[in-house]
Amino acid sequence: MSVIGKNLKFTIFGESHGKCIGGVLDNIKPGLLINLEDLESFMDRRRAKGEFKSKRHELDKVIFLSGFSENKTMGTPLAFIIENKNQNSSDYDNLINTPRPSHADFVANIKYKGHADLRGGGHFSGRLTAPICVGGFFSLQELKEDYGVEIYSHLSSVGNICDISYRDISTCDFKNLMKKDIPMADDKKIEQVKIFLQRLMSQEDSIGSTVTCVVKGLKAGYGSNLFDNARAKISSYIFSIPGTCGMEFGSGFDASISKASENNDSFYYDDGQIKTKTNNCGGIQGGITNGMDIVFKIHFKAPASIGKKQKTVNLISKKNEEIVIKGRHDPCIGLRALPVVESMAGLCVLDLIKSERI
Repeated sequence: MSVIGKNLKFTIFGESHGKCIGGVLDNIKPGLLINLEDLESFMDRRRAKGEFKSKRHELDKVIFLSGFSENKTMGTPLAFIIENKNQNSSDYDNLINTPRPSHADFVANIKYKGHADLRGGGHFSGRLTAPICVGGFFSLQELKEDYGVEIYSHLSSVGNICDISYRDISTCDFKNLMKKDIPMADDKKIEQVKIFLQRLMSQEDSIGSTVTCVVKGLKAGYGSNLFDNARAKISSYIFSIPGTCGMEFGSGFDASISKASENNDSFYYDDGQIKTKTNNCGGIQGGITNGMDIVFKIHFKAPASIGKKQKTVNLISKKNEEIVIKGRHDPCIGLRALPVVESMAGLCVLDLIKSERI
């Protein structure tokens, strides 16, 4: 399915090398004023900056078809498209019958009985994160305007090079990260990442990464005790992002090797408001938000398209083969993932709010 959401439904459509990609956002509030320059800047973040930006140069100009007029939402379904204008389909001519390792080619061929357009990844491509960013941008605007909720993220690691903890990054610093080529807070680590990625690209290889996301201002009480709880719901949205291979909330996997006395979050009163001294639960307890920041880390695998020779099979000859994937490849997903993560988090949290009026 390419539809997600209960009371804020979001649909995406299109293929990487098709005429266009797009989306429909249903149940966004009417009268939401949108600064189109801000939308353009948000979309620019997805392409990344500097020498590591996407080699596929798409303008990503959003063309609204319905639900939007005079820079305001109408409240009716918001439909839009983004034209594809910089495809190099010839790069994939030799891959029609040889599924690329760790791509969706093989399973898509089975699922869609050989009818899927898999050039550039087709409907499975990271190109489809562009409409996600459009839907996310509108959701983030409504969250901030109506509920005081803001969502930030940073590139927390590239390979073994780690940024400082999100706890040491102020809201102002989070905003400044949006202007950086490498969206890390520690400038020394940025230089290390640049050198590392340059060497990796010269070797025609890629690397995994992590992104940490923080949801600020969501009050306590959203979610459920078992099924469709807040943690499960957020996870379902985040795992929809291409390349996601893992996720952890709060102290994450460290909780599995910690004592309860180390990991428990103690309560205290702060001007009449109940807070926790630590936030190892990541803002969610028993599947329900507790009013603290919701914090989660997303693990991205290394982009599967690399220039090195790889082993695969030929679906026609039934023989083993080696392939070289031509094209314009990214060295690291995390560089471009921040606005996508924020968008999926925004879509999820707004749907959570609209589904449970507290």
